[in-house]
Amino acid sequence: MSIVKALRGVVGRFAVLVATVTVAACCVGVSSAAAAGLIRTIPVGSIPRGVSSDGTHVWVTNYWEGTVSEIEASSGTVIRTIKVGNNPYGVSSDGTHVWVTNRGGSTVSEIEASSGTVIDTINVGKKPFFVSSDGTPAWVPTIGENTVGEILPSGFECTGNSGTVTLSPGLRDTAAVQTMRIKGTLTGCAGEPFTGAKYTATLKTAGPVSCSVLTGAGESATGVAKYNWTPKAKTSTGTLSMPLTETPDIAFSGEVTTGPNSPLTLTGTATEKYTGAALCGVPQGKLGVVKVVKKGTFSGSAVSFE
Repeated sequence: MSIVKALRGVVGRFAVLVATVTVAACCVGVSSAAAAGLIRTIPVGSIPRGVSSDGTHVWVTNYWEGTVSEIEASSGTVIRTIKVGNNPYGVSSDGTHVWVTNRGGSTVSEIEASSGTVIDTINVGKKPFFVSSDGTPAWVPTIGENTVGEILPSGFECTGNSGTVTLSPGLRDTAAVQTMRIKGTLTGCAGEPFTGAKYTATLKTAGPVSCSVLTGAGESATGVAKYNWTPKAKTSTGTLSMPLTETPDIAFSGEVTTGPNSPLTLTGTATEKYTGAALCGVPQGKLGVVKVVKKGTFSGSAVSFE
């Protein structure tokens, strides 16, 4: 081989190396499926490592800066830069959440895709490099421990919800505003620091109701609530809403606004059953005593938290 050819080979390899480093240090290249070529180069942060697209946005980790660049896919515009942990490496978006592995901090940042807000930072094993999400959990291999971690989103659920209801003054054939005193229990909770909760609430119906409310659409009832967590923590306060009716699968919802684990929004469905409901307002026996309904129970579907 001649000296000229050898030098050309060295120069050629050097040019490829320089081009590669330039792209790795500052930019993201966008290729066209139709043209099979590079159509634009978008400046991002220092040493971009990971990239993920959910169809409308592209997310890029900037290793040296500890940030993530969010790019609008249609225009190629960087619409925001989000601070995460040390040395972000891998990234995966499912359209709702964006997961980022922070190699230098042994953590994963969970970003709300719609707002770009980091809503949680989760401790994982040593040296998390990559991450993948299929829309429910995220999966993170930790090279330093030879394990794979499964992470649930911050939005999670408690699989069980049940409790008791006490009515005052009680349902009868004449209408009156009812106070509903609720004692409930949430069980099988996953994805947050607590595994269960007990709650109490005092609700009032929006208007006066009689026995017929049990068989109709029901009457809305809202009020204040207290939440006590397992493992034990300080009491949180908030609101609760549950209509008064025996109609199946009515809306059950509330908020935790102050104290541990706040803010949280909870939603689900519940079915109420009241003792003596079938005889509510019906005269009984020779004396014609009218049955008053005061006590009931409820059970529900899984309760989702966000």
